[in-house]
This record gives sequence, structure tokens and C-alpha cells, in this order.
Amino acid sequence: MKIYKRLSLKEREEISRLLASKWKPAWIAKNLGRDRQIHTEIWLMGGRGNGFE
Repeated sequence: MKIYKRLSLKEREEISRLLASKWKPAWIAKNLGRDRQIHTEIWLMGGRGNGFE
């Protein structure tokens, strides 16, 4: 997936940790200071509750 080229290893580890804490993808994207485009990519990493259901 192209996500792994756009997110650094450190960011992926942080996202995984936040997803495990039940954070929503949009909150994670905002917390990382990244654009909303990565919101869907975070969802693909296993995030749920993103408002698309």
C-alpha cells in the first residue's frame, strides 16, 4: 500500500498505538499535524469509527 511510503516508521508506530487506544482516524491525523488525506490511510491500517460506516 502506498501509505507506507507516505508515513514514517515512527508515525506508523504512533498510529498503531493510538488505534489500540480506540482513537478515531481523524483525531490521529489531526494529532500528527498531517493533512486529512492520511485519514483514510489510517483507517486502512485498522482504524474504525471514522464516520464512513
